Amino acid sequence: MTSNLRRGAADSREAVVKRKNPAGWPTNLVLWIASFATGRSVQIRLDGEIGPSTDIACGLPQGSPVSGILFMLYIAPLFRLGNPRNKFGYADDAANLAISTSLATNCEALSDSLQEALNWGAAEGITFAPDKYELLHFSRRKADQDPTCTPSVKAGSITVSENTKRLYLRWLGILYDKKLTFKWHVGETASKALTVANALRSLGNTARGVKPYLLQQAVLACVLHKAYYGAETWWPGRTRPGPTQTSNRVGEHLKKLTKVVLTGARAVLPVFRTTPISVLYRESGFSPPEIELDRIALLATVRLRRLDPYHPLRRRAEQVASNSRQTSRFARRILALPNSEQINPLQHAPWHPRETRENAQARIGAPMGRNGSRLVDGRAGGGYIGFQAHNQFLRSSLSYGHGKEVFDAEAEAALAGAQAAIAYPTAQFATNLWICLDNLEVATRLLSPSTGSSQEAFESFRTLAAGWPLRERLPHTKSGSVQIRWVPGHTKIPENEAADSAAKEGAASTPPSPCKSSYASLKRHAKTQSLSAAQTRWQTIAPQTYQDLEITTSPKRPGELQLNRLDLGHIIAARTGHGDFADYHERFNHDDAHLLCRCGARKAPLHFFFCYIAKRRAPRPPGPPSEVISFLLGTAKGAQKLATWLAETRFFEDICPRQPLLST
Repeated sequence: MTSNLRRGAADSREAVVKRKNPAGWPTNLVLWIASFATGRSVQIRLDGEIGPSTDIACGLPQGSPVSGILFMLYIAPLFRLGNPRNKFGYADDAANLAISTSLATNCEALSDSLQEALNWGAAEGITFAPDKYELLHFSRRKADQDPTCTPSVKAGSITVSENTKRLYLRWLGILYDKKLTFKWHVGETASKALTVANALRSLGNTARGVKPYLLQQAVLACVLHKAYYGAETWWPGRTRPGPTQTSNRVGEHLKKLTKVVLTGARAVLPVFRTTPISVLYRESGFSPPEIELDRIALLATVRLRRLDPYHPLRRRAEQVASNSRQTSRFARRILALPNSEQINPLQHAPWHPRETRENAQARIGAPMGRNGSRLVDGRAGGGYIGFQAHNQFLRSSLSYGHGKEVFDAEAEAALAGAQAAIAYPTAQFATNLWICLDNLEVATRLLSPSTGSSQEAFESFRTLAAGWPLRERLPHTKSGSVQIRWVPGHTKIPENEAADSAAKEGAASTPPSPCKSSYASLKRHAKTQSLSAAQTRWQTIAPQTYQDLEITTSPKRPGELQLNRLDLGHIIAARTGHGDFADYHERFNHDDAHLLCRCGARKAPLHFFFCYIAKRRAPRPPGPPSEVISFLLGTAKGAQKLATWLAETRFFEDICPRQPLLST
């Protein structure tokens, strides 16, 4: 049952202030809240005229971030009544959940919970909105599907029954139906997204209109985000993992979303109506709904590894990881990921002063805009060497396999090297410990608070750096400090080359088991899975013409979309054969079509390359026809050159137009 809460007419500010002392709040903070919430007035300004001042007797100032915090503190006791685990809230919306084998038992529990809330509201000056009460019974039994026959929730004079006209319940934008099939939710989001997609189709045709790459951005932001809203909540995957691969019966969902995606692709691309569906996916950069839904659900699961320790989803995920039982969809997603680190985003308060990035880069002697490198085969390794008085005294290689990114490996290697140096006997003779590395990002963040990947390594390094002045040393040796310096990579610096050699040895060796993945590596794993699925599917559905042109990839942002609509339309038509060509017109019985070029040859997808009139106007790119055509039609760079050549020759305007030019 879901009920919306409204702020009542009673002076809730006084209750907020009074509740702080029992909760252990400092007196000065309570007095500050009292000053903030009381003695306020409002004036209305309209057309330059300011109305009289009116005192505000209740409520909190709108627009202040403090108001939301105080309101949540004010209604917090509501969610501690009865069984707090079955109560959920967001802003001023509250929901109670009851679970049992009987709907009547559920209604009794919900009635008691509602009565508790009403009693609490009466005592605290909160007025509820009975017209916004909703009740929905989740059940798979056929006898429980008729809302006219299911029991109601009663508390005093209030009776809440299931809605007989609307067979779902809306909670935070998700529509929950009685069987949790989410058919209402997918139907509504797909319908709204389709309306927007059809509107965007009016912004361009095969000859003119908004540039394709701009329309792709519009479709992604305004159509697909709307269609996939809440997918991490309702998408179960096409099949349930296991030896039997049980179907989740989501065919209707995918059918509705496929229509949305293809309509959006047609809004982006200047193509004929008969263009194959596989081409629409490839040229627009959109993934089929099943692949995109899997990606959204997987990335949502990855984000659980960066939740604060008090987040209920993190606690639930930790329970799943400890018992390793796939008892729910949530549990199956958690256990499908490799073991990885858990980031605490609250470890460092954002209001604490921090060194700016510019100052950090100036401190390490780094130029602006330099980035680290990535290993080609995906395996990461680290290595370090130590020098004192120009003599090497330390060398080690570290292997991390596929569970770390280069960023993580460099951070781990910096930590390991510093630990080895501080533990070495000659550290008692040293003043400063200089850490030199060629990864700019790691060097910049090595002494800063971290809330990102390899958080534990960065925190351990900061602790070690703070302990360096306290190490055992000779009486005449100064305490010194840990200094970070960036050095340019691949510039023949002997010490850096030696460290790179050690790192390559580590990457080539077998990593220790078990090896915990980093958060950055986990994110890459999720994105790589989606790209791999899209690539595999493209290789199975690519039309023969695309295979002949060696178009083997299906990128998320095709470079061809940078072309104008007219040029892109000609290139896609040449790739697919669906365009102003003789064979195409004859295939679909277009009796009014003009089938011949001015040179007398039949119009064909590759005729632009062999037309003698076009060759006289501008030289075509040199080389064997098979190689040149594959370059011009099969690559984004070649498409740009082809568009330039077509503009120079005016091929489709003067030489081979859609309709014959009028004689002068």
